[in-house]
Amino acid sequence: MFIAAYDFDGNRLWQVRPGVFASMHGYCSSPVLWKDKVIVNGDHDGPSYIVALSRATGQTILEDTSAQQDAELLHTDYPAN
Repeated sequence: MFIAAYDFDGNRLWQVRPGVFASMHGYCSSPVLWKDKVIVNGDHDGPSYIVALSRATGQTILEDTSAQQDAELLHTDYPAN
């Protein structure tokens, strides 16, 4: 995944690659701007993650991979009653 921030004059402020991303359909999530953070969803064909980046620098503030664990629980086969 590649993320960059630009000012209104078109000058690049920062660019980062917060994690891998592979999908036959491409990337389609919109970033979420919240307070001083940019939150991006790395839901792809590999292990999923969510990353919060600093709006000012692009530095990773938080990375959460529990979304992948939740998805695996949803796809678990349970015995029929």
